[in-house]
Amino acid sequence: MILAIETSTEVCSVALQIAPGKIDEKREIGKAIHSDMMFRFVGQLLTEYDISPDQLSEVLLSKGPGQYTGLRIGAAGVKGFLMGKNIPLATLGTLEGFAGAFVGENYPSGTLHAVIDARRKHLYHQTFKFSGDSLGAGRPAILTIDDIDRMLEPGDTIIGTGLERLSIFGNGVYNFYDKDYISAINLIRARNDSRFKELFEDTDPAQFEPEYLTTSQVNNTQTS
Repeated sequence: MILAIETSTEVCSVALQIAPGKIDEKREIGKAIHSDMMFRFVGQLLTEYDISPDQLSEVLLSKGPGQYTGLRIGAAGVKGFLMGKNIPLATLGTLEGFAGAFVGENYPSGTLHAVIDARRKHLYHQTFKFSGDSLGAGRPAILTIDDIDRMLEPGDTIIGTGLERLSIFGNGVYNFYDKDYISAINLIRARNDSRFKELFEDTDPAQFEPEYLTTSQVNNTQTS
């Protein structure tokens, strides 16, 4: 059984894989809700399925980039939850987790752009290209909105938050997936897909720190 936690945006999501193909989720969207809802969701899922923490085979956590407060709450919560327990922790980049939304679905034929609103004139951004049994992942960076606008091509898919800030938002030649598609379920889907294997990192809970991006990385180029 796998427990997954996503707190990197205004979405607070906790998912539990009870058995292969059977996943349940508790999820809410809002500001300043993570410190209350994350622990509540974990407790509800374990109680509903009569599962003790020691029965978990693994915990998955979205490690950033994203909103500072949400990332800190997720990190602190997982550290507390796993303290004294022999349960492995695996972390995945938040934007990489967004790509997990397409596991088991018709994956994008063009470039997938995962984005998170970074305020001011920037978005966190990472590109992905699905190709059969492989996944080409670019490097996460914080880019200006204008830079991202210039990268987009008809047929591309964009998933995440801050989509409405893009000049092409609403244009039917692009595919848009908003915050309704951000979920801890995506972490579990990615974990069960061999294409994401190299993107996960086995992590020591006691030493874990979220991954932040700063404006010093603006205009960093990416390679797939």
